[in-house]
Amino acid sequence: MPHLDRLRQPEYTGENRCMACTYVNVLLTVCFTALLVAVAAQLLGPTPALGVGAVFAVLAAGSIWLRGYLVPKTPTLTKQYLPKSVLEKFGKAPDVGVAPAGAHDDQTAERDAAEEGVEAFDHEQLLLDAGAVEPCEDVDDLCLTDAFDRDWSAHLEALPDELDPETAAAEIGIDLGREHVHVQRYEKGTVVTEHDRPIVEWPSEAAMRLDAAGARTLADHSAQWDAFDFRQRAALVAGLRVFVEECPDGQPAELSEEQVESCCTSHTVVTLECADSGARLFEWQVD
Repeated sequence: MPHLDRLRQPEYTGENRCMACTYVNVLLTVCFTALLVAVAAQLLGPTPALGVGAVFAVLAAGSIWLRGYLVPKTPTLTKQYLPKSVLEKFGKAPDVGVAPAGAHDDQTAERDAAEEGVEAFDHEQLLLDAGAVEPCEDVDDLCLTDAFDRDWSAHLEALPDELDPETAAAEIGIDLGREHVHVQRYEKGTVVTEHDRPIVEWPSEAAMRLDAAGARTLADHSAQWDAFDFRQRAALVAGLRVFVEECPDGQPAELSEEQVESCCTSHTVVTLECADSGARLFEWQVD
């Protein structure tokens, strides 16, 4: 129906519909309808007032269905003022990091404790202790040491041309025979999960190769490597990617910043990717 199509706003409907925004507008519709009926009843009487309220409710529901909202700017206000915890409940991303129903048992508590250990991990200090990084000469930052960079490059060259995720995971010390540990492949990337919680994420084959070689290099340089569990190792080698200036195939690695918007949220993401191929090495949300 062409007339209806002109009214539609695809950015707020269909797959892009923000359910949090929809619920807010439905609640507003109920409130406005009740107020309208109350006022109309004083002016027109109870029966006509119910008719007026019904017409308004139908029109409001049609607006929410076609446009995604009744009150203009609601999607923007929803992004800004609803708590993140509320927005996450209405997101469309898979619940990675959330245990399935009924899984809150001793194993869940053990995983939570292990993940807290990773969060408390001082990655920067551990990389400094391993001789992997040092203060840069020309900027107030950390850079790879020449020795570590040289050894990392050598391990990269020694990797097989066709590196599979299972081999890369084994380099880090992830036991794929462990219960509930799985490799999930996507169009360009791979995620290794345990109980649907990510252990390590590789947005590209280049990132996976860097981690496999980085694990070998850290094993050579860090006296503490053997004491780390697989989650700590995965976090440490992933952190190494931040310092990469060149991709495994020799392309320069470039930093970029982009604004990512969904129906309900907006945030800035900084990415590190290969200049020519666009292969993503790392990304992190800065706000």
